[in-house]
Amino acid sequence: MTNAECVRRYRDTHREKIAEQRKIYNLKNRKALNASHLAWKKKNIERVNEYNRAWSAEYRKNNKQNIKEWFMAWDKNTKQYKKNATLKHVYGITLEDYENMYISQEGKCITCHKFYEVLCVDHNHLTGKVRGLLCRNCNTALGVINDNIVILENMIVYLENEVSVE
Repeated sequence: MTNAECVRRYRDTHREKIAEQRKIYNLKNRKALNASHLAWKKKNIERVNEYNRAWSAEYRKNNKQNIKEWFMAWDKNTKQYKKNATLKHVYGITLEDYENMYISQEGKCITCHKFYEVLCVDHNHLTGKVRGLLCRNCNTALGVINDNIVILENMIVYLENEVSVE
């Protein structure tokens, strides 16, 4: 039996032992191995970049559907995450709180009672307390009059006593 055959036979019969020894060696020499690996990558940067470009192109070619599904899921999750973070930061409520309010209002604005796909969170600017969900127009109207009840009452009186000017 040749030396190469003996080595091959030893490796085949002691595969787990060799793997454990390699794992221990790698853990003990992690910094040196990382430095060596980085030095090799720097020295062979063109070769590494060429390999990475080829691998990426092949992966994209063979996994178009998986990539599309992943991106769509990522995009949906990112939008929900951002909306949740904004609601939490600005109003102190979660996306789940918003959705529960939306369901309890049946998707309708509190003031005009029209259905909308998306409603604005209305809150008291002094206390920060959330009052409910309004459509953009109603929310803007309250914002323009600074939630001033006197102005709102005057506007109601004005509309009730409408006189046409000619």
